[in-house]
Amino acid sequence: MLKKSLLTVAALALLACTPGASTAVANPGEYQRFKVTLYGKAGTDKKPNPVRIVTNPFHQAEGTPPKFLESPPFSTVFAHIWWPKPSVVNTNILPGCEEKVILENPDSCPKDSEVGEKGVAEGYARPVNAPFGVGTKVSLENRIFVVKGVKDTIALRVKTPLTTAIMRAETKKATGSMGKKYGLRTDFTIPIGLIQPAPGLVSQLSNFTGILAKKTYKGQAIFGLKKCPANKKLTTAYQGEYNINLSTGDKGMGVTSAANGGFSVNEKSEVVTSTSTCRQG
Repeated sequence: MLKKSLLTVAALALLACTPGASTAVANPGEYQRFKVTLYGKAGTDKKPNPVRIVTNPFHQAEGTPPKFLESPPFSTVFAHIWWPKPSVVNTNILPGCEEKVILENPDSCPKDSEVGEKGVAEGYARPVNAPFGVGTKVSLENRIFVVKGVKDTIALRVKTPLTTAIMRAETKKATGSMGKKYGLRTDFTIPIGLIQPAPGLVSQLSNFTGILAKKTYKGQAIFGLKKCPANKKLTTAYQGEYNINLSTGDKGMGVTSAANGGFSVNEKSEVVTSTSTCRQG
C-alpha cells in the first residue's frame, strides 16, 4: 500500500511541469470550519476539573471533487486556537519527553508525557500548479506529547505516508481584543514536512482531529475548566494562515522561518468559532 501511495505521489509530482493548469486564485479561508467538543464538567476557580477536548479544524467539502481542491493548491502554515475564559492548561508540571524521542521512538517517552489520544487527519498531496481537483488523498495520524524543557509547549507527532514530523504548539495568555473574549491562545507551527512533503508537492490538509486527554497529575488538571461563565456558554475560536503554491518570501502577511522553508503567508481565514454548553460540576 505504501509503495502504491509513493508511486502515485511521484506521478503527481510530474504534473507540476504540465502546462495548462488553472490560474484561479485559491481562497482557503472560504472553506475553513471549526468544531470543538468538550467532555466533562467545569470545576471551580480554585479547583478546575479535568476535561477531554476534541478539536477539529476542517475545510468544508462541497461538490465532487471538493471545491477546496482549487488551483493553485495551498497549505496551512500556521494555526491559532483561542480557548474559553475558564480554560486551564498545566502541561509544565509534567515530566515531558525529548523532541527527538517523540519523533523517532514515541513509545519510549515517559508515560505522563503523552497528553492526548491518537487522532486522525486527512489531506491531499498535490503538485505545484495542480489543476482543480487533482491530488492524492492521504490519511494521517497524530499523537500529542509535552516537550521536555520547553515551557507551555506541546508536540503533535504527525505521521503521513511520506513523512513523520513534529508540529509544535505554544500556549500563552490571550491578549488584545481577543483577550477580552478568551483566556488562552495556542499557536501551532506547521512543519515543512506537512507543507512540502517532497520536492514539487504541496501538502493540503483538509481535516484534522486532535484529542487532548482528560488527565490529572498530582491532583491537578492538565487541561481543565474553572467555574462556568454566567451565560453557560463555552466558545472556542480558530484562525488558519495559508501558503499558496509553495511561494516564498514575505508578501506582506508574514513568512515561515528559514528552517521551515521560508514560505509566504498568502491568506488568513476569518476567525471561526465553535460554541458548546458549559456543564457545572
